[in-house]
Amino acid sequence: MDILNPVIIKIKNNIHPNISIKERVAYLSQQARKAVYQSALQHNIKLPAKLPKDKNGAPLPVDGTYWSLSHKNDFVVGVVSNQKVGIDIEEIIPRSPGLHRKVAYPEEWDLIGGLNQQNFYRIWTAKEATVKALGHGIEDLLQCTIVDIKESQTLLHYYKQEWLVEHFFIENHILAITKNYQQINWIFVK
Repeated sequence: MDILNPVIIKIKNNIHPNISIKERVAYLSQQARKAVYQSALQHNIKLPAKLPKDKNGAPLPVDGTYWSLSHKNDFVVGVVSNQKVGIDIEEIIPRSPGLHRKVAYPEEWDLIGGLNQQNFYRIWTAKEATVKALGHGIEDLLQCTIVDIKESQTLLHYYKQEWLVEHFFIENHILAITKNYQQINWIFVK
């Protein structure tokens, strides 16, 4: 695939206010899977009704098609690719300064132009999308390092490999997707 078609779905605020956190997460996860299926349709790929995961919950490829998803209360995202892929979305909200040390080294903060909320989330999402592409968890964020930053793209080094990540901003949220120099065609579904 020379073009990645990540799908962004805006979540309507008509979810019953008394549902549990567990039920809300299950609902958002289900909606994110819909985004994955819509991304697959862009490439005429048919995915099984149940997307496979490994024992740790990481997505497993289906007949050479890799997939990734992420969700927050207001948006869900999903993507398919013929190469390992990771996607992440975060709402830009204040975070504890203690968390900043767990996400990046001082040299990385210098490279991005200093520490502020937008830079924090740019690094966080770039690293999370990258570790997700290999099926790893956020405990690996410090093993994934920023090499270069330009406009909407971030170059990272992780597991002896370079990863290019593209960012997209929407309504106080930041999205990041790994790409192997493919073009990105963001698809927004209201």
